[in-house]
Amino acid sequence: MRIRAVAGWALVTTLCVFAGACNRNGIDPNLPAITVQPVNTTAAAGSTATFTVTATGQAPLAYQWFAFAQPIKGATSSSYTTKTLAPSDNNSFYFVLVTNSLGSIESNEVLLTVTTTTTSTASANTLGNANPADVLTQHNDAGRTGLHSGETLLTPSNLNVTKFGKLGTLITDGEVDTQPLYASGVTLPSGGIRNVLYAASEHGSVYAFDATSGAVIWQSGLLGANEQPTDSGTCTSTPQERGITATPVIDRTRGPHGAIYVIANTKDSAGTVIQRVHALDIATGSELFSGPMLIQASANAGNSVNSSASQNFDAARYQPLAGLQLVNGKVFAAFGPNCGAAADSSWIMSFDAASLGPAGSLYLAPAAGPNAPGFTAAGLSADSAGDLYIFGQATYASHAPGSANVLVPASAGNAFLKFSTQNGLALTDYSKTSTSGPASVINSGTQTSSGALVVPDFTDDAGRVWHLALGAGGDGSISVLNRDVLGASGLQPTPILQVIWGQTAQSGVTGTMAYFGSTAFSAISGDPIKAFALNDARLSTAPVSQSANTLGASGAQISVSANASTGGVLWAVESTGPGILRAYDATDLSHAVYDTTQAANSRDAFASAVSAVPPTVAGGRVYVATKGGIAVFGQLK
Repeated sequence: MRIRAVAGWALVTTLCVFAGACNRNGIDPNLPAITVQPVNTTAAAGSTATFTVTATGQAPLAYQWFAFAQPIKGATSSSYTTKTLAPSDNNSFYFVLVTNSLGSIESNEVLLTVTTTTTSTASANTLGNANPADVLTQHNDAGRTGLHSGETLLTPSNLNVTKFGKLGTLITDGEVDTQPLYASGVTLPSGGIRNVLYAASEHGSVYAFDATSGAVIWQSGLLGANEQPTDSGTCTSTPQERGITATPVIDRTRGPHGAIYVIANTKDSAGTVIQRVHALDIATGSELFSGPMLIQASANAGNSVNSSASQNFDAARYQPLAGLQLVNGKVFAAFGPNCGAAADSSWIMSFDAASLGPAGSLYLAPAAGPNAPGFTAAGLSADSAGDLYIFGQATYASHAPGSANVLVPASAGNAFLKFSTQNGLALTDYSKTSTSGPASVINSGTQTSSGALVVPDFTDDAGRVWHLALGAGGDGSISVLNRDVLGASGLQPTPILQVIWGQTAQSGVTGTMAYFGSTAFSAISGDPIKAFALNDARLSTAPVSQSANTLGASGAQISVSANASTGGVLWAVESTGPGILRAYDATDLSHAVYDTTQAANSRDAFASAVSAVPPTVAGGRVYVATKGGIAVFGQLK
């Protein structure tokens, strides 16, 4: 739109020069011109804000106000007053288009800041930011709930194929296998303030896109001199680039403007694989803290589980899992074996967020042959206390002789693992996740993507506060665990609070569950998407709602958008076949409100294959990672 407005201005100006109708500045005074621009405004949640413009030019003048580049219905005068503001309206952008019969002009884009007296303690502790408009980490928050509670524009009532669809694709130089991230109100060196979408490619590049216009703000290539991305090697019949595979994490309190932390995999001209951790300025893309830092680690009996032999981290044998985690000033990453090359051993590493220096590492060796204790690919979850959680394919059953702090796997199996970050990095508790039923919450060898969902503090009918975690397995199980007492200490005879069997498909492929409004959602291949209600620290033993459609062979990656506790939409990305984006009313999954197959003539079809990562919903738009970039969906004009 702005390009069209500027072009129209230039044309009319030229004509007025030849007609002799220009003022002494060479501008036709009959053209619309803005003499007083709207200004940035701050208002409290619960109030309204007003923006005003003063314009001149041949009458009549017409006005149209825009929010996030979308026209606001009924906002057609020289002043615009918002609806009652919610905290999620913070960092909204507005401008006005002034038009007459001779041309049009757009005002400056201005920022609305919404203040509130409350903040999210958990978000501030784990991510250094409490803005509900932001999506700064994999699956939306440190607990990996998949909930984005700052979405005010998209609701079940306004999502349909006539009003909502694909707007375009943001092109990258390689596949995108990480979740896009979103930071609102980023101040750029030029002085502009923008909502910014971040994407990382397998070619080793990080992009910052203007979330309103789609323009590239900056692109940073993380390949060193004479280096190229690593590849999938023998993992697939056709090796693919593997440059950035783990979703980055953003800390808005670091550096001049905020920092995005990224792990990049490269190999030099001799074929040596190198992994580095980077911190990039979110406004400029420049390296921070004298980075990047080469990832190195050594393990001995002091920082190893089930191994007394020395072990060095080999970048060629391990790959970072799903998403980086940010807890108490440190960046954490879990590493699993690359194509089984490391016999299913695993690492957890931490880096100082202020310096990128190593802050601790823990090596977990196999307990009894393959499939133990390799982590599931979903990576680390965290709670507000700073503890980390992950599912591992091993049973942790006893303390090491003479040690009260080190737990060792006693046999092959499956476990839910808890790590402390308070004094270094240590495995402090675990729970064997199978006490009955056909298998366990993590079905070794088939259940490769499930992650631990850390439930926000939950109060039961008796007033007791529970700290829970959930996991859905590809073997047809859903487990509810008490994070405070998992069972390794022997204090709880039955460490799992609840295991539900037979309510989901035993197909082996599932993503991390999502959580909204005391409801947990599962999305397993060969199964409908299902909702289970959480009451008295237990899930309903049967779904309270489910989708009419059944998921394909890849299951679905899911997330939820809402305006605080209202307007919940469950979003699902299926990567089977050409890929499908679906949207459901989160309070009733039988109410499907949109999918990308509905529009005629393949209007909303993906231009390239969809990646198996959750969609990002922010600022009234939905961003889906694909093998060719980021597909963008939003309200159609």
